[in-house]
Amino acid sequence: MHQHNDQLFTVISYSYSEYIQAQIDLLNNSLYFSTIYFDEETFHLQESLKEIFLSLPTLLSAGSSSKETCATELLDYRATLEQKFRCLIAYQRELTHIVTLKQQAFSLTKDYLEELGLTDIDSTQIDYEKLALDCTHYVFNENKETSIQKKASELLPYIPIKLTKDNYLAYCKKSITHIAIQDTPEAASHLVSILKQLFDGTDCPQYGQHFSDLVESLDNLAILNDLTDLFEEANLLNETIETLIDMLHHMHKTICTLSNLLLFDQLDFTDITDMHVSFSDLYYSLKSVFLKESESEVLLPTLKERLENLTKELKQEMQKVSTTAQVNPFFNLMQSYLSMSIDQIFGFTTVKKSNYSTDVSMIIEVFINDLRSKLFALPTLERKCRMQYFISNIPFVMSHDNFNTYIQKAFTHLKTPEQGVLTAMQLSSILEQAGYFPAIKEQPIIEEDLEDDDAATRFLAEHGE
Repeated sequence: MHQHNDQLFTVISYSYSEYIQAQIDLLNNSLYFSTIYFDEETFHLQESLKEIFLSLPTLLSAGSSSKETCATELLDYRATLEQKFRCLIAYQRELTHIVTLKQQAFSLTKDYLEELGLTDIDSTQIDYEKLALDCTHYVFNENKETSIQKKASELLPYIPIKLTKDNYLAYCKKSITHIAIQDTPEAASHLVSILKQLFDGTDCPQYGQHFSDLVESLDNLAILNDLTDLFEEANLLNETIETLIDMLHHMHKTICTLSNLLLFDQLDFTDITDMHVSFSDLYYSLKSVFLKESESEVLLPTLKERLENLTKELKQEMQKVSTTAQVNPFFNLMQSYLSMSIDQIFGFTTVKKSNYSTDVSMIIEVFINDLRSKLFALPTLERKCRMQYFISNIPFVMSHDNFNTYIQKAFTHLKTPEQGVLTAMQLSSILEQAGYFPAIKEQPIIEEDLEDDDAATRFLAEHGE
């Protein structure tokens, strides 16, 4: 019983600190005070969560009937936020697609290479076989399946696809059978809805319903042909979407952490603030920021720093009590709330192979047939770009040798030499940013007469024959 009390004491303390942390992160979001200009419903959700925070001492009264009502409201808020998150991911998907199409267009490829300082590279000088081996080693030099999946997903969107439509669909079907879902038609339908959106963002059921001005921005971006304007606008739009996604993430976190504090009928606000000497001060300091009684620019960094040290301390306590022989059921439930993240909507749990029921298998088969129809209906360049992106988001099921062959084939029968240079540059850049290559000064392949340390020189040094 004593162990159970220690567990609950620790997980409640940790949940409270994470709740305060999420509120601070939310206030630090650069678009927090501009939300009303992007999406009115999200603004109203923010205001509701703010009012809950301000009323916390009253809400968390022992025996309060408001706890259950609030918990129900939070479930509705969470569902709404998840819809909005899906919508923003769909916009980001289409933004990536637009930029990729523009990059691959022949009229822009030469300009793009010139912008990057790569026009002096002769495609015949690039050792594509070595690049393929480097990419393969980068992916498979990992022991964990999740790490292999992550690295493969970084590269696959940039590798020109050379699979036939039938082979591509067979690969997708094989990959999807490695996704673990409940063996129910409802779960399968939800999975298919996510998969459709990953192939084409406009297939998101909420597309255009939330943050609708972003759709207009995407439409305007699609008709831009000036290279400088295109990438400037795309970067600004992506930064906006990323900031909004970050904001929804922290709103979602406040809901999940607060839900833990509402589980106990007899727990009141004083019980929580008595758990740590700084809990009361953290709350009332943050409250003064919400009420604009204190300067957020001054107070928030201080609160964040204090909370980081506290969270580190509480996290260590959480690890201790998690290893005890007997675990309180409430502790497990609260841990699951703490581990929740809004981006889990697009995270697939994989298994060696799922044994789907006939009903579920039929739903997957209908999706594959629909995907087949899309592939035949799309223009060639758009089809290939969408195919490349989609397989980067589903479970990676290629072997070491198959992946190496897949990359090598990507560099055969290219329409233009510029396409090969662009693709090689993109893949090489990913490897370089990940620290795969040794520092330039350590590479014996670089001759002393190579003068400028520009992108072209470094690229040839890494992959020139």
